[in-house]
Amino acid sequence: MPPTDDVLALNEALTELEAADPRKARLVLLHHFAGLTIPETAAAMGISVSTAEREWRFARALLFTRIRGQSEES
Repeated sequence: MPPTDDVLALNEALTELEAADPRKARLVLLHHFAGLTIPETAAAMGISVSTAEREWRFARALLFTRIRGQSEES
């Protein structure tokens, strides 16, 4: 899959995540794209570190599955 397709697949997966669970999508944006640590992300969102860690693991797995599924369809 060309890099452009990766970016498009990630954008689509993030859009789906945001529709289903806006808090998890915000966590991904803050942690992955803004570069905040998990404790910084938790503080910015007003949630516990353990909740942020749990939601990060879930969101990361979901995005990976969605992107991988889209790349196999191409």
